[in-house]
Amino acid sequence: MKKKIAILLPYKEKYTSDEAAAASIWVKDYLNGSCLKNETLVFGDLSKKKKPITKNFKNLDISKINFRKNYSYTRKFYKLFNKYDFEIVEIHNRPESLVYLIKKKLNCKFIFVYHNNPQDLRYSKTVSERVFIVNNCHQIYFVSKWVMNKFFEGLPFDYKNNCEILYPAIKSLNKFPKKKKNYNFYRKT
Repeated sequence: MKKKIAILLPYKEKYTSDEAAAASIWVKDYLNGSCLKNETLVFGDLSKKKKPITKNFKNLDISKINFRKNYSYTRKFYKLFNKYDFEIVEIHNRPESLVYLIKKKLNCKFIFVYHNNPQDLRYSKTVSERVFIVNNCHQIYFVSKWVMNKFFEGLPFDYKNNCEILYPAIKSLNKFPKKKKNYNFYRKT
């Protein structure tokens, strides 16, 4: 089956069961509930000894790169994009990668997910950088209202149709788990 969707994790993000951080957990949880998981490839940087959370993972090994790691990482992805010709590229928390790929004029839709304060991320700090991003993305998701508010802070508008809050996935419980231990949080002294 042709892969239509590429998900580019931050290069520091470890897509493993024991080392996953926010973006990896977010991607794993959404893929588990997605009807498009078989059409999706997740790109990240893992050592060869590590096992990724899902089977649809492609490694962008930058272990031998000592400086400009994000640039090298994004460039490796760009070369693979031309091989696969994805319809959608979803990028997590790296505006620098997004801007690089937008400027390459790829024939795809860009989806960007902000996990942190946009004003603290390279290529998203200034008003003009954020306006460029909102005008060149098909969709922008924010993991909280606070993150979205920080994105729009200082912009000449306070809402765009391509911007939404998409909270991290939570597996719903049909019933509460049985009580296993009696935790005594208050000790008599």
